Amino acid sequence: MLQYPPSGDWTSIAAEHPVIASIGPLFVDPAKDDYRLREDSLALKLGFKPIPVEKIGPYQITLAGTASRTHLTPRPSRQTMIRVLPFRLVSRSPAVRRRECLWVLFLAVLASIGSAPGAAWSAEKPFEPFMGAWMNVSGLVGPSDDLSARERSIAENLERFEASGLRAIILFVTTTSGQAQYPSQVIPDKIWGEWDPVAVIVREARKRGLQVWPSMCVMACGSKEPRGILKQHPEWALRDKEGNPMGYLSAGNPEVRKYVTSVLREIATRYQPDGIMLDYCRYPGGEAAMDAVSQARFDAAHPLEEFPAHGAERKEAFRKFKADCLSELVHEFSTALRALKPAPRIGSYMWGVHELKGTRDWKAWAEHGDINLFNLTGYYYEKNRGKDYLTKYEDSFRSMAAVLKEVGRPIDFTVCVGIVTSHGRIEKADEIGAYLEIAKRAGVNGAAIFTWHTLQPYLPEVKEKNYFEKFEAGLKPAAW
Repeated sequence: MLQYPPSGDWTSIAAEHPVIASIGPLFVDPAKDDYRLREDSLALKLGFKPIPVEKIGPYQITLAGTASRTHLTPRPSRQTMIRVLPFRLVSRSPAVRRRECLWVLFLAVLASIGSAPGAAWSAEKPFEPFMGAWMNVSGLVGPSDDLSARERSIAENLERFEASGLRAIILFVTTTSGQAQYPSQVIPDKIWGEWDPVAVIVREARKRGLQVWPSMCVMACGSKEPRGILKQHPEWALRDKEGNPMGYLSAGNPEVRKYVTSVLREIATRYQPDGIMLDYCRYPGGEAAMDAVSQARFDAAHPLEEFPAHGAERKEAFRKFKADCLSELVHEFSTALRALKPAPRIGSYMWGVHELKGTRDWKAWAEHGDINLFNLTGYYYEKNRGKDYLTKYEDSFRSMAAVLKEVGRPIDFTVCVGIVTSHGRIEKADEIGAYLEIAKRAGVNGAAIFTWHTLQPYLPEVKEKNYFEKFEAGLKPAAW
């Protein structure tokens, strides 16, 4: 039996469901005991049918065979109500007690809807193509230290986002330095302290019917040097040629797998997102060595007598071992996420078909049902690819589309259009239209812009020329 409210306040429910608690049930006028749901209530958007309160309580009916005798149906007693509801009311005031009862009922309704198979918190129809943009929390929050100004900045950004025609927010909730953008109970370094900008962003997104896909930088944890959790556990890190720890987690370490899975589970349960996007779910390069635990496992299975130290067979075996370790990690956290209700979809940013010959076997992830969506890099510019960069760009997408056809299960295949990246940048808005059209021709069924913030100078022309609408026209449905 759960005593409610816990400790006389709403701390526990807000901690467990921060987004729902921040939105509230949106009753018409609870101060005057008017508990009808407002038209903008999330419950109505999710399909909840309002309780017919006007039909509850004592009422008069004429019994069969009588002309004047009536029967009064009594309102259920407080004791009866408490036996039905899975908590015990402890407030002294009947009015407050009634409000608490309705609050918990509302949360129970949302929980039951959200836990239904295939349920999503977004109001978006599931057959619409994936259309999103990568976002940084700091860009949405703005420079102010005032919380109300930060929340206004978030709301204004999402108003513009909704008007742009994009629907999915891919939000970086961890950094490549191993920091959390929210008050994590797992990640030691928190950028915003105990303030939760992600909860505010999710809340404002839900008001507008937008999808939310938090993104975790899975393996990166300092990049060049150990940071974040690796400061506490340097033994979890990959090693460079000299044997020094790098700023990357080692996928073969059992404790690393537990850590990554716990972070992703925390994100999924805290925000109940439509999906989770994986970034940096890879090794930093082919030469990185594993942590000591993983290396010992490889060495035990590949004795030097059979696999000489510098031989080609040992090198190939080590490449495959690293790829298998990463696939095992993906399968482990994917299994954990799919056990949740609601279970988020899982997407991953990718580099292309050439990775299959390296240490990231994303085809195996798709075949095992661990991934629902791939976001393939579109970072092809004359600066980094030469004069025929658009031909190479199209070839990359056609090659991946061909591999995905071999998988035997539906996978959303999307393009990541890079506006300003470390590889290059676009110079004119019509380049965005060209990238989208070529990728569509090559077989994608969705798109993500990197990033929302760098898109801003080009957004008026993108909207004027309907580049997003033209791209969406005729796309095959999302593989939900």
